[in-house]
Amino acid sequence: MSTRLAPRVAGALAAVLLCAGALAGAPSASGAAVWTEIDSVPGTIMDFDADRVLYRAAQGGPLAVKDRRTDAVTQVPSSTAFAISTAFLTPQGAIWSTGANVYEWRNGTTTPLLATDSSVTFLKVAGAYALFGYRDATFAPLHLLRRDLNAGTNVEVSSNGSSSGSHEFVAQATPPDDIAANGDVAIWEGSAIYRWRNGTKTLVADAPPGRQSPRTDGTNIVWLNTRSSDSNAGTEGRALPDPSFTLDDFTGPFDFNDPRIDARYRLNGGWIAYTTGGSFDETVRTRDPSGNRTAISLPGDNDVFGLSASGEVIFGTSANLFLKVPGQSPLDVGSLPISRYHRRGEGNYLVPLGGRWYAVIQGSLRRLGRTDGPPTDGSVTSIDSGPQGSDQPSDASFSFSSSLDTATFQCQLDGAGWEACISPKPYSGLDAGQHTFLVRAVDSAGNVDPEPAQQTWSVEGTPPTGLALLSPADGAKTNDATPTLDWQAASDPTSGVDHYDVFIDGNRVATDVHATQYTPPGALTQDEHNWQVKAVDGAGNVESSGIRFFRVDTTAPVASLRASPNPALTGGTVTLDASSSTDQGPDPIARFEFDADGDGTFERDSGSFPQATASYPSRRDIQPAVRITDAAGNTATASVALSIRARPPAGRPGVSINDGDRFTNSARVTVNVVWVPFARRLVLSNDGGFGGSSVFPVMRKVPWRLRSSGSDLLPRTIYARFLGAGSDNQTYQDDIVLDRTIPRVISVTSSAPPSRRSNGKRTYHLRVRARDNVSGVSKMQITTNRSKPGEVRAFQREVDFRAATARIFVRVRDRAGNFSGWKRLEE
Repeated sequence: MSTRLAPRVAGALAAVLLCAGALAGAPSASGAAVWTEIDSVPGTIMDFDADRVLYRAAQGGPLAVKDRRTDAVTQVPSSTAFAISTAFLTPQGAIWSTGANVYEWRNGTTTPLLATDSSVTFLKVAGAYALFGYRDATFAPLHLLRRDLNAGTNVEVSSNGSSSGSHEFVAQATPPDDIAANGDVAIWEGSAIYRWRNGTKTLVADAPPGRQSPRTDGTNIVWLNTRSSDSNAGTEGRALPDPSFTLDDFTGPFDFNDPRIDARYRLNGGWIAYTTGGSFDETVRTRDPSGNRTAISLPGDNDVFGLSASGEVIFGTSANLFLKVPGQSPLDVGSLPISRYHRRGEGNYLVPLGGRWYAVIQGSLRRLGRTDGPPTDGSVTSIDSGPQGSDQPSDASFSFSSSLDTATFQCQLDGAGWEACISPKPYSGLDAGQHTFLVRAVDSAGNVDPEPAQQTWSVEGTPPTGLALLSPADGAKTNDATPTLDWQAASDPTSGVDHYDVFIDGNRVATDVHATQYTPPGALTQDEHNWQVKAVDGAGNVESSGIRFFRVDTTAPVASLRASPNPALTGGTVTLDASSSTDQGPDPIARFEFDADGDGTFERDSGSFPQATASYPSRRDIQPAVRITDAAGNTATASVALSIRARPPAGRPGVSINDGDRFTNSARVTVNVVWVPFARRLVLSNDGGFGGSSVFPVMRKVPWRLRSSGSDLLPRTIYARFLGAGSDNQTYQDDIVLDRTIPRVISVTSSAPPSRRSNGKRTYHLRVRARDNVSGVSKMQITTNRSKPGEVRAFQREVDFRAATARIFVRVRDRAGNFSGWKRLEE
């Protein structure tokens, strides 16, 4: 059912001559047709071409492209959005609108085409061009951008489009402007109709009345005009004159009983298909490029669902569809759940492609096959896809079909004879030069198409050269689950290298790669993988690299380290042992590096040997470490607490005051220490119960103060223990007599007269009497100058001394080191 216009407003289609014309034939059930599903996807098909299907797997889910030849599915990145309203395939990928922006997926990259989100009013695609309108945040007049989908460039064709958008209510989801496959744009700007072609905008009609929905097929422009007045109303249609074809005017009085033209008219190849009449009483009409009008249906609830460039029309209701071929009666093509408001890029729709009719029903792609007789001419068999022109690759594949749904096929290559075949038919390794492929349909009775479909093309036989894989090397191991694959560029002097295809584990993971490296977008499994690259030149010839293998291992090893002995003595050898380290991954530990001094630098590399030795000159507590690396580059570290203890001096463990002296005249003494191996501390005390003790690090000499009270005749004792060696309760001791009593020289006499002078000196024979009641006298000094007393000699009761004078002085020292006063020689 068509949309009814407002009272006293009628629709008229430009270039419809008169309503006269014979009805070509009412819908008839003569003949039959079958819609055959030729592809399906798990979602909603938005667009398709001979080789691809663009679809959405779920509402709000991302777009995906299915290759109809290989069934490979490629997710369109950054296309997840509930707001995706329209989406189309492009020569380089896909383009879609979210209502706020237009996005293009081109050569593997998704890019927004507007700098900031705006209000996108529509998006259309024809051939290699797209047209979309938008308003910025200020809701200024509509801007129209035409995008060249091959070059990836935009040009603004209008910056003052219609601001009301009211035509969209008339046309029901029909955009206000249109684009043709040759890049021409039909524009409704303000109150005028324009054509934009090759950068030039030309006025078509100035201020036509009413609402307009201009459409163009690249040659003609048609728009809808309406006008009204108090007394009467009329309709007027115009089109831009063109050297090859001119649409005539249609004018005349109008009242409510006159035929009306519906807004959902169609233009294709100079043909126009439209309906006239009121709701539930619409007649479908066509106008051919010569201006002849034909009514192709009886009045009813009709609508035009599709128009081909050859004048074929599918019309009717969503429950009853008919195909009208010029010169033939309408053919019943059954019912399909097609909405008259749906169109390509949005949902369910009908479209002619390559001389055939296709229907998109959610996730099902169907093709119309006519079963109304045996093949009679070459139009029955058609080649849908395959190589054309020159410089083609040595591999080829042809898809073909027949208007006879039950047909089988026979194929022939280069006159080698007919053979039974099915679509698609592949060929590989073809020689350089020209080739010809023929295919013909055969019906169930064995009748063959007398004029097979034919396609000729040429193979460029020289593939690229110089392709070489660089990294990862063959047999390499890596801990990177997304390793970058690098290769040396190939060269092709004939047609140039067009792109590279990348294969991992025999599966093509990337195509149309223009760099010489590729990084997988997702993590590879922890396993062995192989990779290969194929260089494809401009003619499609392929050079394949060799196949390299590499292993992905992301499992880190587990490091373990122990030191022996621990604790250790200074100057000794310590073994750092990491042999208990493990690796649960597929690759063994390949390298051990040691940080022996614990400073964070792994200065010792022992290769695959898990041990290293070290020696430490000073005592300290350190954390030596090990870093292990497996063959894939995974690393782990471990450390161990190591205590380096001072090595004791030679001798039996114990303490000695003043290196074994029996006497001292000072409470401040030096304790000589030989500690127990591995002891860390020394505890000293003047008390056997270790009252008032002091703790020192173990060292050779320790300053100490003796308890000085008590008789000088009694020895002073010190007590010692060594801690940290496992013998903390073992006590060692030594004693010394603290003698502070001053010795006394009782007398100094000469027992005989001095000898004669010799060199000015005489020899005196001295007799010395001295006493010390504690440690005893042990040393003496004899001098004539007490400020320079001379050497300390062993005490002798009688001693000779040479002097130039009899003024001789003597003093003694006891074993504790106390000196007496000076005593002068008695005369």
